[in-house]
Amino acid sequence: MLPEQNSKCIHRGVVLSTGGLELHSIFERPAGSVDSLAEELFAIFSNERVYKHNQNRRLSSVQSAKEFIFRSVESWQLEQCFNYFLTRTDTRCVIGTVHLYPPESIKILYPIIHSLPSLQSQHSWMIECYLDPAYWGDGIMTLFVDGIIQAIFEQGAEGVIALVDEENVASLALLRKMGFNKNHLYKDDEGQCLWLRTAL
Repeated sequence: MLPEQNSKCIHRGVVLSTGGLELHSIFERPAGSVDSLAEELFAIFSNERVYKHNQNRRLSSVQSAKEFIFRSVESWQLEQCFNYFLTRTDTRCVIGTVHLYPPESIKILYPIIHSLPSLQSQHSWMIECYLDPAYWGDGIMTLFVDGIIQAIFEQGAEGVIALVDEENVASLALLRKMGFNKNHLYKDDEGQCLWLRTAL
């Protein structure tokens, strides 16, 4: 059973629903379904095509998926990271995730990025997204990620950044389609480059 949502320390939830799919926080997941959620997340993050460009997200077992779920709850309550799940409304099965890191977390996790001149004056969030390969090419992430970014901007964010492997062609195409531009001042040792989209 999932812990109760702490409404006093929670980022204003963003819920999007269209085309038989729904993007929701972990707290909208039906109570008592941690085991099934862990199995669904494991199926996504143990897929070689998903973790190929981000080994850090690889899950080695259903147990590690359960640990990820409870870390997600704790991170949400501490306002360190907000994890959303993309779910089919007919089966209630999770097919993807979207992770949002507020500016305060970026300062801690990526101090070098936060120090870049082009980002110093911006209230920028970081976004990561992952999708079951069975649904690749359908424009699903474009629709939902763009929707959640618009919601972030409406709440006062000045920018959204993403770190993407230079060889991750699909993710780079997604970012370009959504109006992200490459920041040429940053590239880490793993070949990840920084992309930025600013609010209009």
